[in-house]
Parts: sequence; structure tokens; C-alpha cells
Amino acid sequence: MATIKTGQVGQFRGKIGKLVVYKWRGVIVGRSLPSKSSKPGTEAQLDQRKKFGRVGKFLGLFSEQIAVGWFSDKKKETPINEAVSYHFKKALKGNYPDYEIDLEKVVISRGRGKIDGGFSPVATAVPGASVDISWITCNSTSRITQPTDKLTVVFLDENLRPGCVRAISYDYVAIRSDLTVRVDLPWDCRNHPVHAYMFFSSENGKLASKSEYLGIVNIQE
Repeated sequence: MATIKTGQVGQFRGKIGKLVVYKWRGVIVGRSLPSKSSKPGTEAQLDQRKKFGRVGKFLGLFSEQIAVGWFSDKKKETPINEAVSYHFKKALKGNYPDYEIDLEKVVISRGRGKIDGGFSPVATAVPGASVDISWITCNSTSRITQPTDKLTVVFLDENLRPGCVRAISYDYVAIRSDLTVRVDLPWDCRNHPVHAYMFFSSENGKLASKSEYLGIVNIQE
């Protein structure tokens, strides 16, 4: 990867022949396109590709929430890179080529700045394809936790068709001091279970709590 000084290519970003020019972490860089190999991958390579493909596709369902809730201590790592690494190691199950994600081990937010999550959170289904989510406050030892912290809720639904997971996200639907919120799910979620998660982020979006798995909620009519 080469660094390109300002003025050499002006404001251009894109592809010139086999050279790709783009901005990465505030620096204009260029790299050559990889050449395609005609050799078939080894069994181990195919296995790794399948794993990364499965994890990457899954995390793409809630990439906006990952951008808020994940962080990296390594300067060259992005939130999605960190999330892929975690889920590859901790949440992937099954055998080649039929890999699945263990939804109970999914982490929507790892916690950026480590503000408090919701204390004793509970998700309860109510008639009308809705879910009530409640939490309590307590004497937090964290000075950065605020009553104005914003709540994000994510549901993962794996019941529409085999092998398919859908993410239903509700960003900033309440603040910490509300203590409860009701969210309305799509009508086709009725009469089957979904997995529920929540986390808080600061008012300016720079801090986040670790996400909490609220369990399986059976959606009612």
C-alpha cells in the first residue's frame, strides 16, 4: 500500500487501471488490484472463506449499530473488523459448509467508553406484535453515564425461512431516564420467537454500553 501526497491526484478517488485510490483514516492511499488466481482453494482455504463469508454477511444486518457500539484499541482496526473477529471466534457454530451464528452469543455493541447498560432489563411481549422493554437505574459508579443516554434495541428473527436471519433495529427509541419503552414489530413477526438485544449510547454518540441479550421473546398477535 502506497501513500499519496496531496496534489498528486487532486481530489480523485477510484480506480485507474490496476490502481485503486481511496481515503483511509484521513490519508489518501493507493494499492494495486489483486490478480485473480486460477488455482482452486485448498480445503482449509475454502473453510476459512466460508466462515468469514457467513460472519460478514450476518454482521451486515446491523452494521450501523456496530459502528456506534464497537471500537478498537488498535489504530488500524475498524469497528466491523473487531466485530468480525469476535463473532468468528465466539459465535460461529457448525461444520463446513453449513455454518450458523449462535444468536445467544451475538454482541451488538462491545462498549465504547464503557457507560452503564440497563440494570435488570426485561423484554415482554404484548398483544399487537409489540414488545415492552424496561430497565431500572441505580447508583452508578460511572460519572460518564447520563440520564440522557439513548437506547437502541435490536431484534434478530430467524423464523421467516430456513437459514435466513432478519435484523429489526430501533435506534434511539428512548433515553435512560424513561425506564421503559414499547416498540412495534412488523406484523409478520407474530406467533414466533425473536431474539432481543439492547444497549445505550451517549447523547453525542461517542460512548456506548456493552449490549445486553434480553433472551427470546414470543411475539403475540
